[in-house]
Amino acid sequence: KRVLDLIGTKRMVVLVTIYGRASWIDAANASLSRIAAGRDNVVVADWHSAISAHPELLQSDGIHPSITGAHLFAKTIRAALAQLSERHTGVKVTLKELPSG
Repeated sequence: KRVLDLIGTKRMVVLVTIYGRASWIDAANASLSRIAAGRDNVVVADWHSAISAHPELLQSDGIHPSITGAHLFAKTIRAALAQLSERHTGVKVTLKELPSG
C-alpha cells in the first residue's frame, strides 16, 4: 500500500496473485485485492486462479510454471493490462488469441 501511495496515480500497476502450497498464500492474495480496490490505476492479475485451473502446466515442484504454463502466465498479465487500458481509455480491448505452447 505504501509503495502504491508513493508512486501515485499516474503510473499503471498490475499486481499478480501468487500460487503455492504455503498457508499464507490465500491471505496474501486477499491483501492484494484489498490494496488494489478503489485504485483506478491498479488491477490484479489472478495468476492463482488461472494456474489452479491448470495445475498440469506447473513444473514438478508444483509451484513454477512450465514453458506452456509461462504462456498462461503471460496471457493472465496481458488480460490485466487490457483491463487497465479499457479503464483509462474507455475503449474496449479485443485480445487476439495467443499460441498456447
